[in-house]
Amino acid sequence: MVKTKQELEEHRRQRRMLIDAPEEFWNARPVLAAIRANAIRTLTAPEALLGAVLMRALAVVPWEVTYRSSVGVRTSLNAAAVLCGKSGGGKTMLESAAREAVTFPEEPRGFSAVRSGEAVVATLVGWQKGEDKRPYPGWLHEDHAVRVYFDEVGKLAQLGGRQGSTILEYLKEGVSGSDLGGQRSDGTGLTAAAGEYRATFTVAAQPERAEVLLNEDAVAGGLPGRFLWFWLHTDERLPDDLTPVEPFAVPSVAWEFALDDVPEVVALPEMDAEHREHKHRANRGDVSAIDGHSLLVRVKVAVALMVLDGRAALTSEDWILANAVMGHSDRTRERMQQAETDRARRATERQADLAVALEDRAERRKEQTVLDRMEVLMKGGLTFPQAQQRLNGNQKTILRDLVARGMVTA
Repeated sequence: MVKTKQELEEHRRQRRMLIDAPEEFWNARPVLAAIRANAIRTLTAPEALLGAVLMRALAVVPWEVTYRSSVGVRTSLNAAAVLCGKSGGGKTMLESAAREAVTFPEEPRGFSAVRSGEAVVATLVGWQKGEDKRPYPGWLHEDHAVRVYFDEVGKLAQLGGRQGSTILEYLKEGVSGSDLGGQRSDGTGLTAAAGEYRATFTVAAQPERAEVLLNEDAVAGGLPGRFLWFWLHTDERLPDDLTPVEPFAVPSVAWEFALDDVPEVVALPEMDAEHREHKHRANRGDVSAIDGHSLLVRVKVAVALMVLDGRAALTSEDWILANAVMGHSDRTRERMQQAETDRARRATERQADLAVALEDRAERRKEQTVLDRMEVLMKGGLTFPQAQQRLNGNQKTILRDLVARGMVTA
């Protein structure tokens, strides 16, 4: 399906809603208005607080629930987000702000700190003893859920670069809901089976320090496009009225079971159309690596908005509002990419300046060697031309250059 000019313009308008018409977005629903009110009261960027709440909303979705489109698209509702801001921007305080802004009938579990890809699996499954006292792998929690948080992208970079560490691959597999872990050569090892767990990943990142997520290899593999990106800074001023805002209580969701007793979130007709168009574009090679997962990320945002509204079925408004969130995410990612490009350019310039300085230092040493050699020869009784003849070819060239520059008098 090819979109008409009017449809394309409407899509762009929705995409820029949070940028050009924020009031329209925040006033669309009581829960969004409550998030913004809490953000203003605590001087938190509303979009960043929304991001933290969306991740919490997905964390409470039962692990059995998946998303299905009639055009053959089925995906896990696991997700990942990057909270972007300078040091002191409030990244570590955002989770507590999210808890105060929105409450759930069953609160999501707390964050888990991990130091390797295998540790992600270890927060989900572990060895347990059966009635026969023999160990067997089993789920550690009834909800099969984990929330992983990296409080600084630099730590993720260290883990990603450590020999033998597979943290970035685990992150990608976790977001996709694929098998996590596996058997080692010695027969040990744990596995969180595909489609049988709920996982959300949150990474805090500073501009110019997100190279591990935005380098050439990461972009080629589509890693940045699997994340939602939220900007932490805001121009809002602290209001005069600091009266606490009551948290928004999310209604309980009555999950419905579909085929084979598997609970599903079913795509809307307009979502099916988007999936179909995306497949056509991908088949033509018109989808960039960084945007290859953008439609599925938007799906997960729509589902999170659905949960915040206490429903188990999507509406067109969910899809529209999700488009607005994606507009903010894309803009933030581009901002971070530009910061990374600037950092890399400055690093290249510094390396070039260092190379010039080192080369200049080496030339000065060579010149001094020639001057010292001439001084020794002339102190031994040789005239300048006689001493010059004692130099090798390269030294003679250096001496002629020194004479031409007025550094030495023949």
